[in-house]
Parts: sequence; C-alpha cells; structure tokens
Amino acid sequence: MNHRPPALAIKTPPQDFRPGGTYRAEERVMYGGKMARPGDRLYVLASDHCGGRGLVARGRVRDFAHVAGIVWRLEFSVDALAREPLGRAELKGTPSAPDRPGAAEIAFKFYRQATNKTAGITAATADWLDGFFA
Repeated sequence: MNHRPPALAIKTPPQDFRPGGTYRAEERVMYGGKMARPGDRLYVLASDHCGGRGLVARGRVRDFAHVAGIVWRLEFSVDALAREPLGRAELKGTPSAPDRPGAAEIAFKFYRQATNKTAGITAATADWLDGFFA
C-alpha cells in the first residue's frame, strides 16, 4: 500500500471506551497504517486475546508518533460505540459474502495473526463498518 488509506483500524487491548473520550495505544503498524494523520477516520477493535470482543468504537486520529521500530503511538477520540460485536467469532465462515463486503479485509488484516496493530483499510470496508454504529 503506497498511498494513504481512506480510513484506519486499530486492534488494541480493551479500554473503557466512551464517546467524547480520548485514548492512547502503542501498536505495530502494517498495511499502510504508518500513513495515519490527525483527522483520519478510525475503527477500534478491542483485542480478543486481551479479553475484548472485536469492533467496539469509531473515532478520529488526534495524534500519531513513532515510538520505536514498527511501533507507533496513536492518540484518538471516540465518537460512537458499536451496537453489535464484530470479532473473530463473527468473521468465521464465509467472510467474503455479498452482505459482508469488508469482512474478508478485516479477517485478513486483524485476525489471521493475533498481533495487535494499526492498519489502513479501504473505503468500502470503512463504509461497511459504519453499519455497526447507530
């Protein structure tokens, strides 16, 4: 991915995410994730191997800074909470079904490996994820 992705997602340990709150996470970056900029749309997945349930929040990047190696610190605000979970269990089976246009991308980038990370996602996947919010 050589261009800036239209949106980002981060898989990180669960926190008490609430609309209006500001949060920080330090994670690896992959799949265009290091091109994040303040104002970018962000989807937050609470890491299942840390006790989370997958997609939990949507927000905006506030700040993004290199820490070391491939680890970057992301500060973000939350503007909405997901109304239903979308994690490893929900993505099992046929992730590329027509009614789940972004499922294959999320499954590949975030659940093929257990690694927490920040990654770029396509506009189509971001639009599909928006359907999980009221």
